[in-house]
Amino acid sequence: MVDIPATITALSGSLDIIKAIRDTNHAYDKSELKNRMADLYTDLSDIKMALSDAQQEIRDREEQIRKLEEDLEFKGSVIDINGFKYDEVEGQPVGLPYCPSCEVDQGKFFRLVRINRDTMPRCPKCRNFYRVFPDGNVPIIPAPDK
Repeated sequence: MVDIPATITALSGSLDIIKAIRDTNHAYDKSELKNRMADLYTDLSDIKMALSDAQQEIRDREEQIRKLEEDLEFKGSVIDINGFKYDEVEGQPVGLPYCPSCEVDQGKFFRLVRINRDTMPRCPKCRNFYRVFPDGNVPIIPAPDK
């Protein structure tokens, strides 16, 4: 995290040194001037590093915002049927749903796949099988009677 107050302090110190050098009547001897210039270079280097860190942090946050916006847009384009999310086309579910376990555990959407017509759909990531069918056909399994 960028330490903004420290960066502002270093910048203020640099400006003070520049002002002091500008306002001199050549009263500084060579060694004192060299020391002031070394302080100035140090402060400016610190400022440059802090601004570089801030720029990288801004890029990282912009990327995070972009991903969140994409996720939000995607979640708005699916329809939920009995806990399974399907792609939505004209208000109707289309294709096989996404894995509900991976959505909960990882926050990611992996579409269920079928190896062949005779197998139940399975998640390619977590390998769980689900008793669902394309286009929103999710059989409701009744709870056992007690």
